[in-house]
Amino acid sequence: MHAGFSTVLVSCVVAMLCVSPGRAGDWQTLSEHTRASVYHMENSINLVPNDPAGRQRAYEAYMATFSPNAVIHGLVASGDVDYPTLRRFYAALFGTMHGSVLVSDEMIVAGNMAAQRYHSLGRMTGEFDGAKLDNRLVGLRGQTFFRLGEDGHIVERWSNHDHAYRMALTRGPEGAAVGQRLASYLNGPGLTESEVYGKLTAYADAFNLIASPEQREPQLLALFAPGVIVHGVGDKTAGFSQLKAYFESLWTAFPDLVMRHEAMLSTWSMGASRWRATGSRRGAYGGQPGDWVPVQLRGEMIMRFSGAGQIEEIWISDRPAEPLDPAPQG
Repeated sequence: MHAGFSTVLVSCVVAMLCVSPGRAGDWQTLSEHTRASVYHMENSINLVPNDPAGRQRAYEAYMATFSPNAVIHGLVASGDVDYPTLRRFYAALFGTMHGSVLVSDEMIVAGNMAAQRYHSLGRMTGEFDGAKLDNRLVGLRGQTFFRLGEDGHIVERWSNHDHAYRMALTRGPEGAAVGQRLASYLNGPGLTESEVYGKLTAYADAFNLIASPEQREPQLLALFAPGVIVHGVGDKTAGFSQLKAYFESLWTAFPDLVMRHEAMLSTWSMGASRWRATGSRRGAYGGQPGDWVPVQLRGEMIMRFSGAGQIEEIWISDRPAEPLDPAPQG
């Protein structure tokens, strides 16, 4: 990694993320730029030699991806932290861990929101998790949700780290119990990870009631709070009535549409899904006529749940319908 990499990285991210979602078509562009910016953040960590000077440059490049006003949830037991506290925490991590690569196992994006499942494997030397380590092989894994600002910097982050997994490696068997207790309050209040997955499963179950259309819409809409905030439907931030119209338009064109989650992530009463749906296009949709052709739709969505378990805010990023058989007809 050459000198000045941090400046180049941030300049690239800022250039990519300065996209207004107000115009038609810009939302999908913003979503893909968000995806690219998170991968750039990952590269700021990975493009690093094993020498201390290289790790210091990687640390500064990583810190440069955050806004100085960023709010960080789930990092320390004392509560939300600011940018200076974030720097101190990662100074300790970068100072002890070497020879590691951060890998995104899943990446789900919608607009300026991103959700990542990750893992990393490297060696630690020094003090971490209250243990003195000497070239100890340590794995990290977890889930992280991000909100990016208009300039492409991370302005809010929510973490669901697998503390029990890491601390079993740094502190031994007793560390797993400590890490599990730590995760019980660091990974957020409200719904548990498994409860969020249950809500996402309920979403798919309601969506797939194709033989009971009179139940399909009310059962799915019951998952949403009446004051839900909707991003990615129409040109502006929308509400419950626009969300209802979105589903009605979708099901009018594809009444037999069924979906499944290909990946689900969760942290801090938030959920994310990458999904795939299949059905037949029986009415006009997205500029295409009703031709009764079997199609697939793909998309990503990120949801924020209330304490009562209803969806209070949702970010939606859909792809256009594609024929299941791409071969030309004739």
